[in-house]
Amino acid sequence: MNYLIHNAFHCCKLIIKRRGKKEKSKPKYVMESFLTRMIVQSLEKTLKRIVPKKSVYLAMDGPAPIAKLYTQRTRRQAALKKEPSKAFLSSIELTPGTRTMARIDHEVERFAKICARNSMGGANPIRYFVDGTNVAGEGEVKIFQYLSSLCDTSKGSSDGFLKDSVLIVGGDSDLIINAFVRTQIPNLYIETDKKILLMRGIREKFVNDYLNSEVPNADERVLYYSRMSLDFAMLAFFQGNDYYPSLLGCGLTKIYTAYKVAREKISDTDKNSKNQTIRFLVDAEKR
Repeated sequence: MNYLIHNAFHCCKLIIKRRGKKEKSKPKYVMESFLTRMIVQSLEKTLKRIVPKKSVYLAMDGPAPIAKLYTQRTRRQAALKKEPSKAFLSSIELTPGTRTMARIDHEVERFAKICARNSMGGANPIRYFVDGTNVAGEGEVKIFQYLSSLCDTSKGSSDGFLKDSVLIVGGDSDLIINAFVRTQIPNLYIETDKKILLMRGIREKFVNDYLNSEVPNADERVLYYSRMSLDFAMLAFFQGNDYYPSLLGCGLTKIYTAYKVAREKISDTDKNSKNQTIRFLVDAEKR
């Protein structure tokens, strides 16, 4: 939902600016109503374009974890300096706990109830879940907690894998990295900027590029997909996120080049020893 909410917010501001001063002078609750309508319309268009077959899970950011509070506060203070206190719409209002987000919460829940009720008469009723702003945690984390529960063998999964196709709408880098390491969901797709990415295809290309020289046999390379995916995620963390800054002097290209050189050296060393195991940054057994 974060992706849709922020896109609708920016479109809403652009439309109001084009309409002129008269539109900007309207009361804030009118602006909030306009924004919530745009979010629901955007959600409606998305569900018409991507037709769900089993369920729809709508996750929004709740109260942030302690590790993110400093970053969040810094962003809000910066936004206050850029936007006047009487702005017709402020990005600060998209913070969990505000009146605007409470209205968005309410409208999204209402929309989900109507959709669920309308699908009840069909051959395959669609289940709708709303994880709103009153539930702590970031939207991306909530999504993968939900998907992990579907892969849980104690809750119905026979082998720890989710056979259904899953499509997540969003463009956040943390979302993509999380999806990249979910090898137990083979048919996991990400839609960002109207482009749909099959995470399995991206993961296999990345792993094959690095393992071709070390593991010539394609069937054997499959065994290393999850381990290499974890390494990829580990290297991506060096680029920083909402919890900690990036590592200075280490751009994405530079750090991957260093990783490849290090792996080649390890591989050459192992060829001359009895222990010819491929080594990884992340110990999957102890993580």
